Amino acid sequence: MAVGLMMLPATAARFWAGRIWSLALVAGGISALSGLAGLLLSFHAQWPSGPAIVLVAGAIYLVSLAIGPRGGLLFELRKPRVDHP
Repeated sequence: MAVGLMMLPATAARFWAGRIWSLALVAGGISALSGLAGLLLSFHAQWPSGPAIVLVAGAIYLVSLAIGPRGGLLFELRKPRVDHP
């Protein structure tokens, strides 16, 4: 779980930011959002707090992977293909 708490916000932020300072800001925001949403989920669903936070961070990573504007799957599929001879 400790690795998930450290790596998931940083890897999710990579799909949203290009420069290191903006990457750090986005990763911090994702971490705060994951912590808050995970604790709320933990409280209402009677789950342990650590796994709930990592679950929310993992869900944010999957959403970032799908729709992130910097290398997300949706944006990669929408790019026009250029054939080189």
